[in-house]
Amino acid sequence: MLQATAPHYIWHTTREAIVARILKETNSRSDHFRITINRSKAKGTQIPFTATVFGQTLMLLADQHPRIFKTSKRFWTVNFVGEGAEDAGGPFREHISDICAELMSDTLPLFVPTANNVNNAGECREGFVPRAGATSLRHATMFRFVGRMMGGALRNGEPLNLYLPRLFWKKLLRCPVGLSAVASVDQT
Repeated sequence: MLQATAPHYIWHTTREAIVARILKETNSRSDHFRITINRSKAKGTQIPFTATVFGQTLMLLADQHPRIFKTSKRFWTVNFVGEGAEDAGGPFREHISDICAELMSDTLPLFVPTANNVNNAGECREGFVPRAGATSLRHATMFRFVGRMMGGALRNGEPLNLYLPRLFWKKLLRCPVGLSAVASVDQT
């Protein structure tokens, strides 16, 4: 048993050491931003994109250099309108959670539930995949921002609550996709 897992363990620890070294070498300092988000605008149904927490954040930060995500610290400090919290880390994490909740819902036009999610069957019942029709320049800007957040989360250790199945990661990494990966999102 140990012999069977030893190569995997060695590869895993080597890979982790390589990733840690690369992240450390490419870590950069950037201006610290303080952003103000109005979460009350983001409540309700059929709200405009610019009123969502993600939309407000994107509008404030889309033109900033991507180095704001190349840090092992929080990307920005958050002030919630009318909520009076001081950001010592909690409001930032809550802000990121709000963005992830919007991404993993029908609030934003980027992701849709997997067929297994819709049918409550098979694996990845909570999973989401990119929306096939999300191909406009605006969608590309939104996806780029999500990607930068993902890279930043890898650097600073703040997890993103995104339920993206194995199929998503295989396609992103341009790995071959077998029938089992497809069945994990669509058992029908």
